[in-house]
Amino acid sequence: MAEKLLSIEIEPEFGIRFGAAMRDGLLLLRERNTSMFPAPMWVPTPRNRRLVACRRVLDDFVGAHVDRRIAAGAPKRDDLLGALIAARDGGSGAGLDRSALVNEAKTLFVAGYETTATTLTWTLLLLAEHPDVAGKLRAELETVLAGRAPDWGDLPRLTYTLQVVNEAMRVYPVVYNLARQCTEDDEIDGRPIPLGSIMLISVYGLHRSAEWGEDVESFRPERFAQDANWPRRAFLPFGSGEHVCIGTHFAYTELLISLAMIAQRFRLVRADDAPVETSPRITLAPKREIYLRLEPLT
Repeated sequence: MAEKLLSIEIEPEFGIRFGAAMRDGLLLLRERNTSMFPAPMWVPTPRNRRLVACRRVLDDFVGAHVDRRIAAGAPKRDDLLGALIAARDGGSGAGLDRSALVNEAKTLFVAGYETTATTLTWTLLLLAEHPDVAGKLRAELETVLAGRAPDWGDLPRLTYTLQVVNEAMRVYPVVYNLARQCTEDDEIDGRPIPLGSIMLISVYGLHRSAEWGEDVESFRPERFAQDANWPRRAFLPFGSGEHVCIGTHFAYTELLISLAMIAQRFRLVRADDAPVETSPRITLAPKREIYLRLEPLT
């Protein structure tokens, strides 16, 4: 994500610090969002101070890179931050100011980090638990890639790889619910839904509904085969409609390439047999650390 957004590689030391800030920040946000009486951010409660400290880690990091890129004479780069800097309003021709650039870059960085990383975590766990699926995945990678690293042009041919990713997102949707506000009076099964009501859509429930058949609890990537008649309206890993996630295609690209590069080099094996439960935080994350053993294929 850092390379595509900022054309840099993150140092391991900062990666550990950033990951810790992300995890703590997301937990604090969830506590705040579900609190009966959340204190305003200007009130220096212990929780608010911790949340501000987490935010400062990302603010300082992204802000420093934005400052270097908008400085006079700074070279242009072909990355997401470069696209944001070059963007202009269709009417006024004005670009984004520094504050907007930092906020947009932070959003892309955080959204691309947490959701994609968690989805990849669940996918690797499922492959370790289903060696038959992992074998089919490796067979496709050997046929399409023949030992080389994947690139953009390979993605349309990685059809089974896409099925694996989609099925992992069906079983473990990291965005497990969506909130929408009703723009007019409505009714569901005879129950009136007044204008302005906030409705929660259970993505997790939709992904495990009877629409998927009797094997809904099974991890079966073939249900997403191109000729399969799977229920598209019951599959919302990125939302739907005009509010569909703006990073959908970018996330798929990250997931497919990352998964291909891992699966063509390693066999994934569970390192313990303890159950892995879900934890509905800001995203649907594992309740504990997952231990996998990577066995080189060569």
